[in-house]
Amino acid sequence: MTIQQENSEAYVLDLKLDHIGVHCQDAKEALYAVDFFERFFGLETNLDRENESSAWTGNQIEWMKEAPNDSVAHFALATSDLMKARQHFESLGFEFDDKSLKYSPDGKPLVIYAKQTIAGFSWQLIQR
Repeated sequence: MTIQQENSEAYVLDLKLDHIGVHCQDAKEALYAVDFFERFFGLETNLDRENESSAWTGNQIEWMKEAPNDSVAHFALATSDLMKARQHFESLGFEFDDKSLKYSPDGKPLVIYAKQTIAGFSWQLIQR
């Protein structure tokens, strides 16, 4: 979808579903879930993506070691321009939680959560 905002150039809103994140109570629960999915469903643990805040089943399921908000899960929408996508959604009335904004080492925005939930799920924009 091509977006034209007032007084700005048009750009392509190129959103793609990147992953689903499950908000676990703690690291123990997250690691249990990863192990469970590997042992019983044959879905491999992705050790390359594991970090201090999450463990991964493949590239599709992120098991958060601590819930970032009150929802039970989130879905992540990847885009080539996080800030333009944010501006687009703000023009539609959505709000974002600036406290959730994370940056790359070189200062570029990487991820931000919306304040609104959809069917009980939180959602985030992530920089592709």
